Amino acid sequence: MDTPAHEHWTDLTVRRPDDVRTITGRRVSLSWRMEKRAGHIDRLMNRTLPEDFPDPVERGDAGDVLAVLALSESIRRDLAARRGGDI
Repeated sequence: MDTPAHEHWTDLTVRRPDDVRTITGRRVSLSWRMEKRAGHIDRLMNRTLPEDFPDPVERGDAGDVLAVLALSESIRRDLAARRGGDI
């Protein structure tokens, strides 16, 4: 997807739940948030690989931990807010 909103989202650094906005200031779709969250989790899981792992890997850091927490909270808030409408 090459929309300006998706490009902005892909490049956006998320550290707080309120950072989850598109270029227009609207909320980001759950699928985009889950995709970004999975990328951060993958980098964090790479920390468990041995130092002499044969393939190049990107290892997570504290920024990835903050992003996972912020994205998880953002997703939780949206799901809780929509729960009444979903029932």
